[in-house]
Amino acid sequence: MSCISTLPDWVSLKEWGVCLLTMYMSSVASTGPQLPDKAVFPQASIPQDFLEQLYMCASLFKDLQVSARVSNVHMLLFIKFGFAVIL
Repeated sequence: MSCISTLPDWVSLKEWGVCLLTMYMSSVASTGPQLPDKAVFPQASIPQDFLEQLYMCASLFKDLQVSARVSNVHMLLFIKFGFAVIL
């Protein structure tokens, strides 16, 4: 059962976000990063330090995207409804 179906109506945005993130991360953790079966280069030819740098760059990009999207949601709520959301 997902935590979304068990959340009460009064749950905060932060609690709802944590629930969604927990579900997503458990899904990602169970599969992990995988290279496709039909890659251009064999996995053995790709240096491990390159893959680590690639994962770090992807993580930074994701963090920046999340920050920008949260900022956009806050701005939209402020413009449309005239209040700021504190997470």
